[in-house]
Amino acid sequence: WRRCSAPRSDTMPELPEVESARCLVEAHCIGAKVTKVEFNEDGTYDEKIFKDVEQKAFISCLKGKTLTAAHRRGKHMWWDMKGGTVSPLFHLGMTGAFSIKGKGAMKYKAFVVDV
Repeated sequence: WRRCSAPRSDTMPELPEVESARCLVEAHCIGAKVTKVEFNEDGTYDEKIFKDVEQKAFISCLKGKTLTAAHRRGKHMWWDMKGGTVSPLFHLGMTGAFSIKGKGAMKYKAFVVDV
């Protein structure tokens, strides 16, 4: 496991929120088995797009699989899953974020720049 607080050579400094989301997943979800999958396209959380993917197929690809790693490149994050051949890919757009139930929200440091 790599330390999330140390900068990586492949990180993009303008995308700290995506790296924070990857670190959050890595800290709390690695080794966890997926026990429930929600397929919400009703605007419950945010707009989600599942192009050419049936609900049943999406759920069966993840349910019962174990998350073994979280990776990131730019605003994309993907997970390695043990017990399957498919990995979920997430694009964290302008307002994209992850949260872990029962854990506090990500906090950012504030600073002021005098010009």
